[in-house]
Amino acid sequence: AVVYLSGRSEDTEGIAWAEYYRASAVEEVEQRIKQMERVAETHPRTTAGMWAKFTAADARLNRGTNASYKGESKAKEDLEKAEKEFSQLSKDAAALPKSEGEMLLIRSHWGLARTYESLAKSDDAIKQYELIAQQWPESTFGEAAAQQADYLKGLDDWYEWFSMIDMTQVKPTQRLPQGGLPPGHPRVGQPASSGSGAGLNGDINLRPGGDLIPGGSDSGASEGGLPDI
Repeated sequence: AVVYLSGRSEDTEGIAWAEYYRASAVEEVEQRIKQMERVAETHPRTTAGMWAKFTAADARLNRGTNASYKGESKAKEDLEKAEKEFSQLSKDAAALPKSEGEMLLIRSHWGLARTYESLAKSDDAIKQYELIAQQWPESTFGEAAAQQADYLKGLDDWYEWFSMIDMTQVKPTQRLPQGGLPPGHPRVGQPASSGSGAGLNGDINLRPGGDLIPGGSDSGASEGGLPDI
């Protein structure tokens, strides 16, 4: 396996992190994605560069998921880009020393699983969640992934319905049945929360240093799962 970070200088890594944090301060999502992707392209063999690629992919995932419920054309583009980036990151992170790459590896598999969910690829999502549960069974991610995999196995009808519906044709009404979803969708229950308190419908974000933030909603870099530097 190729060790991506071998031979790097501290100066190069420091510069990469400085550029990462400047990109993280950008408020507009599209510009933040572009700047994160630029950091990743400029510093591909640094830890900061890999986390920049992750942060951009996570932003695309969140934006694409939201857009898919509105029938926006950009949804599929964002989600397919996120799928590609998370998949590559899971390979790159696996080649790193465990101390440097394990959290990125877990987060990449988690992001890939969430992306598959948004693309209505439930079988692929289940495989990713089961992989996390098997490899990190004692972690918060492992526990949540095991529950989410079990939950998704009962949603085949829902995913089949969602993959066929055209959300642009859904007309809002004053009272939508079953939690605001259009008529005709299969009944969907709520997954249980894990013992750690992390809801399975949301992402699990990490503050720098590893503190868990259940249910994070955006991919702003300051709470994006970064290691201490």
